Amino acid sequence: MVVLVWKCRVRLLSEPRTLKEKRAVVLKTLERMRRSHSLSAAEVGEHDMYNVACFGFCSVGTDSRKLEAIVEKARRTLESFQALEVIDEEIFFENY
Repeated sequence: MVVLVWKCRVRLLSEPRTLKEKRAVVLKTLERMRRSHSLSAAEVGEHDMYNVACFGFCSVGTDSRKLEAIVEKARRTLESFQALEVIDEEIFFENY
């Protein structure tokens, strides 16, 4: 079994003025990523910053190449969101 973990930091381009506005963008983004790519997704850091969010995504499978394809497609989707800009990311695999 292979576990893919993808952690990325994004800048919110909409310049939210409150954490409530940020939360709305974050929740919408995470829900769209879960639905369209069958990934587990959560906000995993930068909770108190208005214009930066840190997302964690995870997927489990038996073939690391298929998982890489999933994350590449998910990355393109995330980068297509006009309200976000990916500024940093880390991808790694765990074998069990």
